[in-house]
Amino acid sequence: MKAHESGVEGIPSKFVNPAGMEAHLKSMGMKPLNRSWAKLEIVIGLGVAVFGFKLLFVDSPVSWAGGLLAVLGTYLAMAGSRSHIYQSLNQQTAYIFQILDPASTTPQAKE
Repeated sequence: MKAHESGVEGIPSKFVNPAGMEAHLKSMGMKPLNRSWAKLEIVIGLGVAVFGFKLLFVDSPVSWAGGLLAVLGTYLAMAGSRSHIYQSLNQQTAYIFQILDPASTTPQAKE
């Protein structure tokens, strides 16, 4: 394995070519995921779930809504963490493509 931008053989920088991930995603007809949105999903989901659990244990006619909010908030938080996992896998896949075929990630001149 040759040395990459980090200068240490076998320990690459985050990406050999950061535009490579976007190029591979675009070639598959996909767009990059938004990290901020994933974090916001987690925070909002956890907040809604906590509020739902608090509402669930209050003696009131709407305590059933607490269970619903707890379930929906938990789902939203899990969706945000799933987005983080997908982003990580996309980055690793793009990095592997760049290692295996560095010529495919270099910008080509438009004719």
